[in-house]
Amino acid sequence: MGKRYLVFSASLALLGSAAFGVAPASAEPDPAACKTLTDLQPKLEAQVSSINAISSRERDVRENTEDPEAKIASREDQLSQTIGIQDAAADQLRGTADTVENPQVSGVLNNWADSLNSFSEALQGRIDDGLDEDPDPKSASWLHAAAQRVNLAADAYRATLKSVCATPPSS
Repeated sequence: MGKRYLVFSASLALLGSAAFGVAPASAEPDPAACKTLTDLQPKLEAQVSSINAISSRERDVRENTEDPEAKIASREDQLSQTIGIQDAAADQLRGTADTVENPQVSGVLNNWADSLNSFSEALQGRIDDGLDEDPDPKSASWLHAAAQRVNLAADAYRATLKSVCATPPSS
């Protein structure tokens, strides 16, 4: 059953890429959208880095079961704080998406927000399953798949940023 779950998680990550991997690259140059996305770029990179670090840490814990009990409580607190930060960022992104006139940019922002919420849900599942020495491989796999979805959303964001900030061709 574990292998089936991994295949399911990987399939969800690939389906997620289809949801926001194609359209953003064709966005027209848009100075207002360019400014909005450029202003958000540092936040995106920080979140992606943080999420990848958390995913790697949880994978290490899964593979190395010698994690002392003393660290479990602090990890749970840290992961809970991360959930709050990711959910607040997702709300902010949705608010920004509502103010952007470019529908492709709005879609990329909403997909980024959705991927953050998905990662938060996976983190909460990881906490709910327990951060003890024998983590549930299903929650750990789901966490990794959710992190991959964030990376795919970031790629779509970067492609859209490049597209909307491109100088229009001269006639």
